[in-house]
Amino acid sequence: MYEISFSDKMLIIKGKEGRIGVVADLHLGLEYELSEKGVKVVFQHRKLSRSILRLVEENSVDQLILLGDVKHTVLGFRHAEMRMVYETLQALGKRVKVTIVPGNHDGGIEEALPEGVELVSPRGKMVRDSLGNSISLVHGHAWPSSKLLQSEVLIIAHSHPTIELRDITGYRVIEPVWIKADCNRERLAESYLRYKGYKVSEEPVKTFKEIYGFEPKIKYIIIVPAYNPLLGGIRINRKDMGPEELIGVFLLNKVLNLPTAEIYLVDGTFLGELKYLLEIS
Repeated sequence: MYEISFSDKMLIIKGKEGRIGVVADLHLGLEYELSEKGVKVVFQHRKLSRSILRLVEENSVDQLILLGDVKHTVLGFRHAEMRMVYETLQALGKRVKVTIVPGNHDGGIEEALPEGVELVSPRGKMVRDSLGNSISLVHGHAWPSSKLLQSEVLIIAHSHPTIELRDITGYRVIEPVWIKADCNRERLAESYLRYKGYKVSEEPVKTFKEIYGFEPKIKYIIIVPAYNPLLGGIRINRKDMGPEELIGVFLLNKVLNLPTAEIYLVDGTFLGELKYLLEIS
């Protein structure tokens, strides 16, 4: 049993020292890229910060973890992006403690941090729920620190999971979703060892323990939906989706058992296991 729940696009952890809210993939400054493609929209950063603060209030959140890709430009900033990032973090930081676990788009974000905002290693962060269970968090574009694999639960972002729903008339809608999937620990150990440059034996879990002193304990992985509604993402129930469309080290290395993954809309509606949704899509 873990003290984890969903509230819209915010994951809530009932922690030992207060309630922790987790959101991911704000991609502040995305509007510039959309404009270059001919889609002009007003800047959304103030609306996003108000929306996050509403969830902070509704869920009595004491600490907010931004799980990567706070900004959109991969390296540095373009135009007024730095100001947008600073203003957003400042607004959030006035109400709640803010911690950033950086993602692949967050290069140089330290230049836009208001006082009091914590920036941790991109290798991830570990917290504990009120029952004492460790929970690991990393953006998901790269492998975490090995110590994070001591938790039974891993929370990642990066892939912006969505689902395509259609009715009998052909009308379709694409909705962001939460994914909760079992972890293949053999595959996790094998992939992590290869990443570290070790020779992999027929018993990768045993080899992992010999090297790191413990077996990887991850039982299941939760993928957080992208918070910015203007972003696209992976439509997970597309039958013709190729492996090249799966992004992030955990999906690319098939660490998740996707066929039996549980899929939830952001309002908490349980849609079923992915294998069933593929059958009816």
